[in-house]
Parts: sequence; C-alpha cells; structure tokens
Amino acid sequence: MVVDTGIVIRHLRTATGKTATTLSLILGAAPCFVTYITVYELFFGATDQAKRRDVHDALLPLEIIGGSARVARRAGLLRRHFVQHGWDVGAMDPLVAATCLEAALPILTTNVDHFLRVPGLLVLSPDQIASDVDLAQLIADARRWNADYRRRHGYDAIPRI
Repeated sequence: MVVDTGIVIRHLRTATGKTATTLSLILGAAPCFVTYITVYELFFGATDQAKRRDVHDALLPLEIIGGSARVARRAGLLRRHFVQHGWDVGAMDPLVAATCLEAALPILTTNVDHFLRVPGLLVLSPDQIASDVDLAQLIADARRWNADYRRRHGYDAIPRI
C-alpha cells in the first residue's frame, strides 16, 4: 500500500520507541510504498539537519514510487475533476492519487475525504489499523467502508475518470 505524507508525519511526531504508530504497525503487515510527492513534502518540511535525518530514516523501509507521463496525465484529469466539482484539494493530492491508481495500490492516509473523492481508489484510514493487522480483513473492511462513505457523500454518483 501507499503511505501518504500525513501518516509519516504522525510517525515522526510520535515515534518514541514506546508507542506503536500506524506506520510501524502496517510495515509488518504489508509491503509499503511512498510516492515521490511524499518524499518532496517531507523534505520540504524538514527544517534542520536532525529533521532531515529523521525523514531519511523513516523512509528507509519504504519503496519510493516515481512519476511518469501516464501519472501526470491522470493527475491532470483528476485535478480538473476536482476543480469542476468545486473541491480544493491542492495540486499534490491528485498526483499522489494518480500514482496509486497507476500502481493499482490502496492509499493509507489522514486525508481520507480528499482521496475518497477519487473514483476507483481504495482508501484506508489510520483509524482502521490495529496492532493485530490482518491485511485481507483490512482491505475487505476498507472496500465496504469506502463504498458506504462515497454513497453517503454522493461521491459514488460521480463518473469514473
């Protein structure tokens, strides 16, 4: 699964060796990735050498997924889709979402509402992660939860891009 920026930030802010974070729990349960966008956002926010070192260390167990022309095209269409619906989610979320869609991977994010607006993207919330993570059950529960959430918010009426 793709781990979004907010998950890594939470990990960096709370990782004390005593507290399990969402990132530390999921690392043992599934192969985890980050997008090049997340790497960019994390290093942009790392304001000193110690923070840059912490970011570097947090990223070590994660595989970085780069961009492509296909991702850029899809992200542009997603951003246009968001703008047409009056949703301001910024420029980065469509790039992250398009990367996930092209790689056919779910996203674990703190920005649940932004990403649930993306047709076809499986979105996982950190609230769904427990210390005894069963990946198959997590995915099944997320599919049901995504469908219900999208239906309640009218996102399922939006055509696929």
